[in-house]
Amino acid sequence: MAELLEVHGLRHSFGDFVAVDDLDLQLLPQRLTSIIGPNGAGKTTLINLVTGLLAPDGGRILFDGDDITRLPAHARVRRGLGRSFQVSTVFPQLTVGENVLIPVLARRGTSARAFAGVRDDAASWEEVERRLDAFELSSFRDTAAGTLAHGSERMLEVAMALATEPRLCLLDEPCAGLNPTERRRILDLIQRLEDETQTTFVVVEHDMDVVFAVSDWIVVLDRGRVLSEGPPERIRSDPAVREIYLGEEASS
Repeated sequence: MAELLEVHGLRHSFGDFVAVDDLDLQLLPQRLTSIIGPNGAGKTTLINLVTGLLAPDGGRILFDGDDITRLPAHARVRRGLGRSFQVSTVFPQLTVGENVLIPVLARRGTSARAFAGVRDDAASWEEVERRLDAFELSSFRDTAAGTLAHGSERMLEVAMALATEPRLCLLDEPCAGLNPTERRRILDLIQRLEDETQTTFVVVEHDMDVVFAVSDWIVVLDRGRVLSEGPPERIRSDPAVREIYLGEEASS
C-alpha cells in the first residue's frame, strides 16, 4: 500500500532547541495512527510542519506523492490535509452552525462572500445539519459556540476539521480535559468516521488508555526523532518506550 504521507529528514529548531531532528515518517491510508512521546518530544511541532503552520529548516514532506514542503497552509487544506488544535479554535460569538458553515463554504469556494446571502444557501446549510447530526450537536445549532461545555466544544472542533473533507486529519489531543464519558464519545466517533469515510486519522495524545484503545499503529517520538513505531502490542512491550515514555524501568 502506497504511503499517504512521507516525511524525510525533517528538521526544525526554536533557537538552540531542536524540536524535530532529521525525522523520517511514513503514514499509510486508512490506518489510524497515534503519535505519542514525552513533553518536548516534537509532536505538535511535527503537526505544525506537516500542515504548514511552521516552515521546516530542512527535509521534505510528500502528500500522496507530491512535494508539499513549501506549500502554504491553505493550499494543503485544499489538497486534503485537515487538523484540530490543542487549544480552542472555535469562533465563540458565532453559533455552532455558523462555525461549521465556515469550513463548508471554504471547501465549496464561496467563503469570500463571508455570511452575505448564505442564509439562503440551502445546500450548504443542509450539509451543516448533516455534520451537526453526526457529531450529536444538532440541538446546539443556534447556540453561541463560546457557551458550550468543554466536551461539546471539542466535538465542534473535530466537526470543523472534518468539514473540509480531508483525506488526512491530524487531531492534536482531541480528548484533553474530557471526562471518561466524553472521551468515549469522541473516540467512538473517530473510529466510526474512519470506517465510514475515506479519512485517515492521526491522533496526538498523552492519554495511554486513548492511544491503546483506538490505534492501529503507534509512533513514539523522543527528542524530535522516532524512537519506536509499530502496532499497539509491540509498543506496549517495548523496553525503550517503557523506560523513556511510560516511566518504567526497562527489563535488563
